[in-house]
Amino acid sequence: MKKAVDNLCVYDPEFSGYAEAFLSDLGGSSATAAVTSIEDLKAALEEHALVKYVEVCLHGSPGTIWFANKGVMVGKYFGNLTTNAGTLQRNARVLFLSCKIAEGEIGDEFMNKLAQTMLVGKGGTIGATTVENSVYFPRFSFAKGAFMQSGGVLKVRRYDAGGNQIGERFVR
Repeated sequence: MKKAVDNLCVYDPEFSGYAEAFLSDLGGSSATAAVTSIEDLKAALEEHALVKYVEVCLHGSPGTIWFANKGVMVGKYFGNLTTNAGTLQRNARVLFLSCKIAEGEIGDEFMNKLAQTMLVGKGGTIGATTVENSVYFPRFSFAKGAFMQSGGVLKVRRYDAGGNQIGERFVR
């Protein structure tokens, strides 16, 4: 049976500290799932429903997600997984902290193709970074979490229920 949660973080086990911070920062109806393969990701998405916010903290390259088992997935396939599983609510927000996933034309295509699968009938927002990201978990510091490297850009795009881009912002 699916579990309804507001917030979901799927992450590489290497980033377990990040997942712990995700739960403590967002609290409430939140869940995390360590994924090392496409199969793990599929199971995590199929387990959850009515998600308003998804954070993806996996490895990446332009338009591509990399898993701990060295498996690779074209980013837009993520959209098929969420659609098939019925994971997202209307106007959901999805943030990809995967390194360089939104870089260049390949990154733009990734975001738009993703919206054409996962946000059709729902609309929503997709954010993704264009540079290497760093994850810090110092033992006694307020500065922990995922950070973009200097010069990076977070692309944020809003899509309507048809999967068409209706807005865009860049955060540096």
